[in-house]
Amino acid sequence: MSEAFAIRVEGLRELQKALRQIENIDGQLQEAHRKASMIAARATVDETPIGETGRLFRSVRGRATKTEGRVTIGSGAVKYAGPVHFGWPKRNIKPNKFAYRGIAKRQRDILDAYVKDTNRILKNAGLTVEG
Repeated sequence: MSEAFAIRVEGLRELQKALRQIENIDGQLQEAHRKASMIAARATVDETPIGETGRLFRSVRGRATKTEGRVTIGSGAVKYAGPVHFGWPKRNIKPNKFAYRGIAKRQRDILDAYVKDTNRILKNAGLTVEG
């Protein structure tokens, strides 16, 4: 069973509705997602096993769209990223949840980056945040 990392925001729909009214909101939000995903990617790299070739280590990337930031691991020749992270019992490969460990260590920094950027976007639009 895989574990998930997520940030839950109460009132998210209301926030998204208000944000859609802000000029260039998609570009600003994508940049906020990019910054946070880069923090998460660097944290993941710190925990990623290097192995013999270093391909898994070098495959970690932070990605962003206008709706989310994410960390991708493995592509092309690095098809073994999933079994290394989640394990593969039939092959006696134990899980090494390096991405979860790294992100957990920097969870506060990731959240702080989102809060800082969101507050900046809202302030520039003349809006305020309660709480």
